[in-house]
Amino acid sequence: MFPLKIDGYRPVEARRATHTKLNGLVVALMLASLVALLFTAGPGAVRAADVDNRVLVQLQSGFSPDSLNLTYGTTTAQVLTDPNTYLLNPMPGQTADAQVALMSRDTRLVFAETNYKASQMQTMQIYFTFDPASALTNGQSNPLSVQIAQNQPAYGQIRLAQAQTISRGAGVVVAVIDSGINAAHPELAGKILPGRNILSGTSDTTDQLGHGTFIAGVISQIAPDARILPVKVVGNSSYGRIEDAIAGIRWAADNGANIISISLGTYYGSKDFDDVLKYARDTKGALIFASAGNNNSNLLRYPAAESRVSSIAALDNSNRKASFSNYSNTVDLDAPGVGIYSTYYLGGYAYGDGTSFSTPIAAGVAALTWAKQRTLKSGDVLKKLQDTAVKLDSCNPAYKNTLGHGLVDSYRAVGGPALSKVQMQTYTCQPSAK
Repeated sequence: MFPLKIDGYRPVEARRATHTKLNGLVVALMLASLVALLFTAGPGAVRAADVDNRVLVQLQSGFSPDSLNLTYGTTTAQVLTDPNTYLLNPMPGQTADAQVALMSRDTRLVFAETNYKASQMQTMQIYFTFDPASALTNGQSNPLSVQIAQNQPAYGQIRLAQAQTISRGAGVVVAVIDSGINAAHPELAGKILPGRNILSGTSDTTDQLGHGTFIAGVISQIAPDARILPVKVVGNSSYGRIEDAIAGIRWAADNGANIISISLGTYYGSKDFDDVLKYARDTKGALIFASAGNNNSNLLRYPAAESRVSSIAALDNSNRKASFSNYSNTVDLDAPGVGIYSTYYLGGYAYGDGTSFSTPIAAGVAALTWAKQRTLKSGDVLKKLQDTAVKLDSCNPAYKNTLGHGLVDSYRAVGGPALSKVQMQTYTCQPSAK
């Protein structure tokens, strides 16, 4: 398994020019013990702190881990949810990497990989820029804050108000593979289905980090009649595990998810990750969206770079690539990802930047599109989003052919008219925010 990162919240200095209510509280979780490691290692480097010295194996049908343990002196540490897949402790005195090398030619194995911890954090801090004016009063959100959320500039970029006159996402289930959701938030109440906590093996999907609640709020704002399925795969610490993400994706696919939104990832490919994505898309028919990442890099990031996943990059409010957003020839679609205003896990609303938040926008637009025509297959829904997207290469000449099909256009995706030539000239490539 390989290092996995939630895309997280980013600093908000650039937002202060465009939002007048940003003098609120900044709540930061410091990851001090990781500073030296994360600043000295590039996004593609495996760090010593990521290794947990176990081996992930998948066995061919008819074989058990006992036979493998007998050969190599390993012991079974954990039985995983994927078929015939296990975590093994290496033989005493052996490193996981060395153990994998010894097993590399064993025909009983589908694969053997070193298991890594999954780093959740994109940066040294997670920023929740809470808007104090949005604080709950008698358990209810400030009506003005709700209005700000519904009418935020990001949604104008994708023509959401027009799209919602045609579809509101009814009948579609969107799974959020993340840190859980605060289902009691006024905006989310009644929209959250019973989910799964992969970490504890229970149905308690309480969000202790905030990332998942923010994402759920975005989906709720885009597709208010859709239902959201919480799958908790990370807690409140600085690390998670890819095997938990894999188990979460499989659980979501098996429990009615039409769309799966994943705002986390790794710069290292994994056969087990590929297999569960193939299962979710090809066997269960789910449509999968994943964040491209926030390193301003063209390195391939998984699961976003996997062929069965739609990779989502972030744009600023002038339809240019957000300064932090990754880009590559595996990016499929773009969505706004700067100054997003969504649900705060302790109540009220907050601002955030990141491909974490462009991803649920794309997933929400897919929900609107699928709800409009429920007989479509997942591939047909994705093709509609691709065919109706606004191409933005002219706005981003330095990133030509690395931002995919362009900006999702929710109105056109649900059957509305395309932008006219005059609209295109005024709608795209607006002057950058100062």
